[in-house]
Parts: sequence; C-alpha cells; structure tokens
Amino acid sequence: MRHLAAFQASLAVGTTFLNVTAVNDGLLTVAASNRVTLPADGEVEFAYLQSTTMQRGRFNFPQARRLWLPQIRPVTVGVVSGSDPNVASFLRHPLPIVRDQEFGLEAVHGGAGAETVTGFVGLSFPGVPYAYARGQPTAGSFKQRFVGSTTLTANAWTTCALTADDTFPPGYYAIVGVEAFGTTMIAARLIIPGAGPFRPGVIATQTIGQRPHDIFRALQSPLSLDEFGYFYTTALPTLEAFATAADTAQTVTLDLVPVELLSA
Repeated sequence: MRHLAAFQASLAVGTTFLNVTAVNDGLLTVAASNRVTLPADGEVEFAYLQSTTMQRGRFNFPQARRLWLPQIRPVTVGVVSGSDPNVASFLRHPLPIVRDQEFGLEAVHGGAGAETVTGFVGLSFPGVPYAYARGQPTAGSFKQRFVGSTTLTANAWTTCALTADDTFPPGYYAIVGVEAFGTTMIAARLIIPGAGPFRPGVIATQTIGQRPHDIFRALQSPLSLDEFGYFYTTALPTLEAFATAADTAQTVTLDLVPVELLSA
C-alpha cells in the first residue's frame, strides 16, 4: 500500500534546520511535535520540497540519527512544481521507518524573513496487504483522462469528484501511472474504493504542456512506482488535490491495465 503525506509551515529565517509541520492526515498520526507516526512499518520512496528561497531539506527520525539524517535533493526554489518536478527518489534504496516512531521533515530557506515551506513524502507499507485484490494483466496499458471542477482550498487537501472523458469497458483495472495538473495544484492523491485511508499520490504540474516526473509514469523504468491501486468501473477513484491557492479545474490522466482477478 502507498500513501502521500503533506507537510507545510511558515519557517523563520536562519541557518538551522526547522521542523515542517505535518498536515492533518487520515492515515498518519500528527504528534505534539508536529511530526507524524506511522500505523505500520513503512518506507520513504520519494520526497518533494519547495519554498521561494529553499536551500536544504532532510528527514529526522530515530533510526537515521544513529548514522546520519538523510538529505533531500533536489529541492525546488519557487512556489510551483513546474515541468519535470524536482522529486528526490529513494526507490533504489527506500528509507525504513519504524511504526509509532516520530518521523519529521526539516528545512532551511534563505529568505530575509519567515517563509512558507511545503513538502510531500511518498510512503509505502510493504507489510500491509492490499485491501483490494491484485490481478493478472489481460491487455496492455492505456490512458484515461478524468476532469474535476471542485473549488480547491488553499494549502489543504480538497476532495474532488472526477468524470472520465470516455466510457471504458466494465471490469477491474490496475492503476500503473498517474499524471495530474491544475493551475495552482502541486500534489494530488487518489481515494480508491476499498483502500481505506491509504492515498497513493504524485507531485502535480500546472499546465498540460508540462512533463510529470518519470517516477509517476507507467512502466518508464525499474525505478517507476508502477502500482498505485486497483478499482472496479462500478466504483471509480476520486481525487484529493493540494494547491497553493483556490482553483476550479483539475485534470488527471491514469494509466490503466485491465486485469483478471487471481483465484484464491
């Protein structure tokens, strides 16, 4: 199972790493320290960090303090993710996080005063079984475009209903790639029926002409995520979008593979 967590805070100027507050989340518990605890052993697969004058970012959690605190590179100097976002991938060597231990995101910026810092961390939970069944592919992947028209709340997750461009054959599908864009959207995650509080997600772009990061695209390399979840056409996924300002148009493209359920 996968999940995308958000972090945001107004950080004072300085050269010392400061904690970026975790955004309230249905899966992760936000501790008094404004860090999070995980409901099961997990792994960091990718991260994204931005601010107007962003300089450095890192993770802070107990296992890492025994050796070193992992740095986040690259980072984004700006307030939008743009084309081919600066995603820090840890897929080759995911960072293990132990259940119930506090996990934090920290940053330093170079502004003359307080500055809003926003970050996202892609988590996986290898020991948590899928709440929905896996299946055997029966055909190649295809792309399906979905659109939404929800007014987004700035700097928070907003749930958005999605409408598919086309009616595709009834059945069971695997989501193997996700692209999302909106004028002020910087991250998006899916609410998949049957997946409970887990919300797999991506870093978004702002226009149709911008390129998503390869980690989120279908079958681009061994270092693509490739598996976001499964759904029936009778219960389509919906969207949660995180934007820097109110916006009223969302576009999501899913790479889908028809699958046949595996027998027990």
